[in-house]
Amino acid sequence: MRGGVVLLLLMLHMNAQAVATEHTVISHPQSLSADINQPISDEEQALALLLPLHSSMTVGMPERGVLDMPILPKPFFIVGADSTSQRWLRKNREKLEKIGAIGFVTNIDTFEQYQALKVIAESIQLIPFQVNILSKRLPNKHYPVIVDAKEVYS
Repeated sequence: MRGGVVLLLLMLHMNAQAVATEHTVISHPQSLSADINQPISDEEQALALLLPLHSSMTVGMPERGVLDMPILPKPFFIVGADSTSQRWLRKNREKLEKIGAIGFVTNIDTFEQYQALKVIAESIQLIPFQVNILSKRLPNKHYPVIVDAKEVYS
């Protein structure tokens, strides 16, 4: 079962990367730009297909918990578009870079909210993601949170 969760995470990550780089033609969403004639990047087009995105996880104070996923390929973290997540990301950015974590963003409505998080995250990869399947494996349902092979912590 543990290997299945890790495989699922890896597949989801690869799928998200494919979505982010796929050349998709869509209509210009109003939330992306006030100027309808401004070109939309491939990233904006792909993300527009994913947003809005909501989950059962809520912003809060996650409790530290133990995990047993020794083959998790790399740590990840979960944040939302809320101000608590933004403050947490600013505070923990260097740590997240150091451990090579990938960020999953939930409870986000607009591309502008995603862009604001990207500015804070700098070089850290952020992926809008439906985290309900992940939250079933976590000891609590709150974010912001970091998940690695051994534990869940904030």
